[in-house]
Amino acid sequence: MRNEFNNTDESKPSLPSAEEYRALLQEKGSESHLEAYNKVLEVHQVIQNAGGEAYLVGGTVRDMISGVIPKDFDIEVYGIDPAKLDELISPLFDKIALVGKSFGILKARTGDVEIDVALPRIETKTGEGHKGFETEPAPNLSKVEATNRRDFTINSMLANPETGEIIDLHNGLEDLKNKTLRVTNPAKFGEDPLRVLRALQFISRFDLKIDPSSVGIIKQTIPSLSELSAERIRDEWEKLLLKSKYPSKGLDAGMELGVFANLHPELASLPNTPQEPAWHPEGDVWIHTLKSVDSAVQIARREKLSESDAMVVILAALCHDFGKPSTTEEKDSKIISYGHDQAGEQLALDFLNSLRVDNLTKAKVAKLVANHMTPSRLYHMENKGGKVGDGAIRRLAAKIAPATIEELILVSESDKAGRGPFMDPNSPEQALMRYPSEATEWLLKRARELNVEQKKPDNLIGGNELMALGFEPGALMGEIIKLANELRDEKGMSKEEVLEFIKKNSKDNILEDLQSKLAD
Repeated sequence: MRNEFNNTDESKPSLPSAEEYRALLQEKGSESHLEAYNKVLEVHQVIQNAGGEAYLVGGTVRDMISGVIPKDFDIEVYGIDPAKLDELISPLFDKIALVGKSFGILKARTGDVEIDVALPRIETKTGEGHKGFETEPAPNLSKVEATNRRDFTINSMLANPETGEIIDLHNGLEDLKNKTLRVTNPAKFGEDPLRVLRALQFISRFDLKIDPSSVGIIKQTIPSLSELSAERIRDEWEKLLLKSKYPSKGLDAGMELGVFANLHPELASLPNTPQEPAWHPEGDVWIHTLKSVDSAVQIARREKLSESDAMVVILAALCHDFGKPSTTEEKDSKIISYGHDQAGEQLALDFLNSLRVDNLTKAKVAKLVANHMTPSRLYHMENKGGKVGDGAIRRLAAKIAPATIEELILVSESDKAGRGPFMDPNSPEQALMRYPSEATEWLLKRARELNVEQKKPDNLIGGNELMALGFEPGALMGEIIKLANELRDEKGMSKEEVLEFIKKNSKDNILEDLQSKLAD
């Protein structure tokens, strides 16, 4: 692959030519990507024939330079008015959508790859938030003016899709090569505060450091974060956590810049919360959280989780110690935080509500946070002579639903991986660190034996069986089923034993009889 870093012609850095890039996509990309790039070339040719210019732009160019196949292709067109653009582009696609007349953006899709064709535009800030702009397509805007409105230099490059020639008017190539995140235009940066959060995800995704000249500009924009909708903030969090190998880099930058003090108080207090060195030699709660989140990302990739399932595990790792600031104290020269898991449940919900995370993810994460210590506690009990019966495993599966024991185990593993290094494995406290790994293996084995690793337990008896005994559908039937489950879990009664007990007792007093049996 030919790019600025291995190009033989230093005066004209370039991407692969069309022929080279098609070969690359055939080797490493999807069929949709290859088809989409062929459409990009058609758009380029049509615009050129009409007397205009069409360039790949922004993140598309950045990714191609970095050797990453872009998720989508963004094209910016110069010298063609909006009506003419629609007339030229629409015949190339089966379906195309116009995103607002004022934006002049045409969206098309080839397979699962989106192609955006847009005109340069002039934006004037008229109020708060991303909707507080007056936007006007400006097809005759110069390339300097057009790229000057972009957030960072690494996203301000243009490239000819046919020849691969790069137009770099803001030294984005040099910044990308040096892993530097630099604001393109200080006068325009603060017009959209979302750029602050974009900075964090770019830092993580591309292992960047903020140029010192840009730090103050970003900080000045932080107070405007309150203008952003929860949905826009959530989208940036998803990119940070799902697209980064090490989200900790962007998270730590956010803490240093003061983003979380402004936006997410649940995070802001973590660096000020110490931990017992024997258990957490890595440092304070924030350091532990960063290590745990990075571990959760690696675990999610190892397990090949879907994006939605990965978000559950990673968010739970992020939130798992939210309860420590309010529960941490020193007792007998030890730092303790008893009850921090339960204390963190509502704080996790507050954080996820602020992002308007979907209800299923929110419910799962809250349960995982509240129970993330349970695998170690149960295993510790088992190894200290206390019997952990099948009922305890089933109750755990029911208690954490809609989350699953498998998800709980992945969060527990992330928590463990966020600790250390332990310099003295022979010390009593550090020897206990074996519990998270041994505990998860033990718990997973037990849960699989009971078929509850991925779901809550099935009911011991069902409505049809109760109707066969003369009971009518309704609330009473639900109470009987609930008590039957408790008899299984608490008393070890089988299905046959419970049904026989119900059959022998009066239907009028069945609840009292079942409760009495449970109390025996």
